Amino acid sequence: MNLLPFFFVITIVLIVIVVLYNHLIKYFVERSINVRKGIPRWTAELNSNDSLTKIKHERFQFTTTDNLLIDSLFIPSIEGNKGNILFLHGIRTNKYYFLEQAIFLSKKGYNCILPDLRGHGESEGIYCTYGYLEKIDISLLIDNLSSRYKLPSSLGLWGHSMGASIALQTLELDKRIHFAILEAPFSNLKIIFAEYFRRKLWYFSFLFFKQVIRLIEKKLGFSIDEVNPAKSAKNIQQPSILLHGLDDKKILPYHSNIIFDNLPSNNKLFYEIKNANHNNIKEIWKNEYYDVSLRFISNYINQFHYTN
Repeated sequence: MNLLPFFFVITIVLIVIVVLYNHLIKYFVERSINVRKGIPRWTAELNSNDSLTKIKHERFQFTTTDNLLIDSLFIPSIEGNKGNILFLHGIRTNKYYFLEQAIFLSKKGYNCILPDLRGHGESEGIYCTYGYLEKIDISLLIDNLSSRYKLPSSLGLWGHSMGASIALQTLELDKRIHFAILEAPFSNLKIIFAEYFRRKLWYFSFLFFKQVIRLIEKKLGFSIDEVNPAKSAKNIQQPSILLHGLDDKKILPYHSNIIFDNLPSNNKLFYEIKNANHNNIKEIWKNEYYDVSLRFISNYINQFHYTN
């Protein structure tokens, strides 16, 4: 019996499996950090929002430590000048994600700053680093704002998803920030990656996870263990409020529980919103969303100052 055809077929099958395996690894590496791919359809709707034509605003850019141009939007307060709110959007969206909230707060007396994070929107960059470099970018943005505009010193961060996790890392780094509103943050980058792979690949995720993480770290130049917002929370004294939808399947609510428990400050609040998922807290919570947020901002915008 001639076994050569059999071995030939087996060899071809093995080659195909290896090629597919390597392609899948590369796909998940790019999917995880190249945020210009797979942008959701609703993001395009944010770009076409005509609300900006009705309000005073200015676009400006600044340069990061690795020479990327970051595009930002400044919306000055319409009445009074109580303080500044800096908004940090989530992954695969852009600075317009928080436009409605920014317009609302500008009418209440707050200057609002909305940057496109690196690799997003009209900012330069291919890869996002989930806070490892973005926290430095935001600190530079605060420097830029101080020299560009005559603004009150009071400053708060308002972030969603990845933006909320970046806010936590920035709070640890930069004590000029007085408070934060954190919507659906993740607590640990390696854990959120592991949960993502389990959702996409089920029981097969173990075949890919370590290899994908190794290549991500090689591309980005740092260990993803260094992106740990829950650990950052242990070093944050600034008042913080966490909001998390109980039906969130992308970042499970327990992530906010861990962060909340790690925050040493007594000035902290945690709201779990029934029937809300990852992106619709505002729509589900309705008026309470703005009432709770504005009350929190009003309480802490000028009252808290960090001391070592």
